[in-house]
Amino acid sequence: MYNITLNKLEEKFDYKEIFLYSSFSIFKTTNTRIAASNCKKNQIIYLETYDPSMEIIQKVKEKKSVLLINLLDIINVEGPNRSKNINNLKLFLELCLKYKIEFIMCFLASNNTELRTFKEGIALGTLLGLNHKQTKNAFIKIKDLKN
Repeated sequence: MYNITLNKLEEKFDYKEIFLYSSFSIFKTTNTRIAASNCKKNQIIYLETYDPSMEIIQKVKEKKSVLLINLLDIINVEGPNRSKNINNLKLFLELCLKYKIEFIMCFLASNNTELRTFKEGIALGTLLGLNHKQTKNAFIKIKDLKN
C-alpha cells in the first residue's frame, strides 16, 4: 500500500512507500462547480466534500482526470456528520464506477498516527461498497500518478 503524507514522516512503518503530497499535481477544493470549471487533462482532483454531482463526473470523464478520495475525511469526523459523509462518498463512488471515472484512494496523513495499513484501507473500501479488487486498484494507482 502507498500512503500520501502532507509532511515528511518517520518511515518506521511497514509500508511500501510514503509519498509527499507536494510530489503530486493536485487541485483541492470544497466546491464541485469550481472543480468542474478548473478540471484539466490528467489532473488529480481532491474534493473535500463528496457531493454526488453529475457536473463533476461529466467534466472528469471528459478531461480524463483522476479523483482523489481521502479516507481520513470520514475517519476524522464523528457523530452524524460521519454517517452523512459515508453516505455521500458511497453515492459518489457508485457514480464513479457507473461512468468509469478513475479514482485513487489514500490516507492524506499529516502525522504518524494517521497512517493506516492496507487491511484498514480494504475494510473502508468494503464499507463504501467496493470489492477487494476495486479497493486494491484504487490504492495502487497512486504510484502510477506520481510526478
